[in-house]
Amino acid sequence: MTSRPLNVLVTAQDRRLLRHLSKSLGAFGYSVQQAADWQQASAALDAAPPDVLIVDAEPNSQEALEFCGSADRQVRPQPLHTFLLVREPSPRQLTDALEAGVDDFLTKPIVYGELLARLRTAARVLEFERRVCRQGGRDPLTLLLSRTLFCDRLSEELSCGSMRRAPAVCILMDLDYLGRINYLYGHPAGDDVLRSVAGLLSGLCRQTDVLSSFGGGRFCTLLHNTSEDEAPAWTDRVRDALAETDFGLGDDSVRLTASFGVASVPREAQTPEEILDRAGSALEAAKTSGRDCTVRHGDFDGDAEAWADFAAPGKLFDRTKVRDIMTPCTLVLQGDCTVGQAAGWFQCTRDGALPVVDEQGKLAGLLFEKSIVDGPAGLDLASLRVADLVTTDVPVFEEDASFATLRDFLTRDSRSLIVIVDDEVPTGLVTPNVLAALSEPLTSESFAAAGPPGSASEYLLVPDLCPLDDAD
Repeated sequence: MTSRPLNVLVTAQDRRLLRHLSKSLGAFGYSVQQAADWQQASAALDAAPPDVLIVDAEPNSQEALEFCGSADRQVRPQPLHTFLLVREPSPRQLTDALEAGVDDFLTKPIVYGELLARLRTAARVLEFERRVCRQGGRDPLTLLLSRTLFCDRLSEELSCGSMRRAPAVCILMDLDYLGRINYLYGHPAGDDVLRSVAGLLSGLCRQTDVLSSFGGGRFCTLLHNTSEDEAPAWTDRVRDALAETDFGLGDDSVRLTASFGVASVPREAQTPEEILDRAGSALEAAKTSGRDCTVRHGDFDGDAEAWADFAAPGKLFDRTKVRDIMTPCTLVLQGDCTVGQAAGWFQCTRDGALPVVDEQGKLAGLLFEKSIVDGPAGLDLASLRVADLVTTDVPVFEEDASFATLRDFLTRDSRSLIVIVDDEVPTGLVTPNVLAALSEPLTSESFAAAGPPGSASEYLLVPDLCPLDDAD
């Protein structure tokens, strides 16, 4: 079991006292938070509940006692030990402080040796209280059975064989997106919701059923005389009750949904963990199936085999056509346009090749930018026509050709560009690099610019700014 430093929250309006206490306790390995007013202290109690609270009674002892009382009444996931810093306290002041929930006192000016000794005593008290909570078998927030006591009860029933004579099911329930309530409204509001849900579930259970809270918005129920087929009727009643209940959050209210995992108690079951594992796997399937639903253990047992069959080599893309993965043609060149005009389009599009069509719009070949750049010296861009430089030895595939056919071709042919046509009209292009990129995982930065953005974009090129006249 891992340990952590004792977390101490110091609340005082004297900022010099805050600094001295924090440095001193920090030097001895304690984790220290500071709060200079009651509002900060309340926020710290909610955000990171401390083990020890040290409250300065000056300058207003009544406000300090009221704060200690509110901290003592607050429901929290762990015990809290409160010290009150006092200067020459009267018997009446000590009595009022004890009634407000203060656990111990420290006199001012602080004697640090005494403080360290008192903190060791506080740690022992806290550990005792934690053990009492665990042994009590109750969740302190909802007062339902804890997971430990639920497992004890289930183990007893397995041992005596009562569930071998009649069917029983174990149902794990997880409130969907409870974390957003804690985030938006604070943990106390989330705790109020959990208590309300615990009451709702108690009203839907019979006296023979066993209801428990596993913490974090997760509840577990053992339904006697209930088969696995009958269990979804009970979870549907819970879902309907949640959907019809407005859970108050101050001036707001919310309606909740939940996910359920159902597992029957098998006759051969030996331990509660076996049953909870079965219910837990069903719950996980419910949460990964869109939540707000019920899944029985074994409902998706065939999923692994079905996926293996679906994703078998050659089958994952068996319905994929070339049109599904091609890059559509946004620009084609007419054979009678000049090479100068084509050079302008290449400059704008940054493409390495463009399809060339004849007068009927049918594919005539490809014009590669390299053919222009590496052309003979003195190439007359204004008079030379695209048809004079077109490459006709181009691999061509119909749109409805299968992906497998295209992939097989690329394994045999080294050419870097394939034209896709529909009735001889070019509609798209495919390159090996494009196919390879389909299998690469994407990130939020996959298509980010390599450098910082400038005042003018060099990535978005507007076609109507491209030169249409003959280029020199």
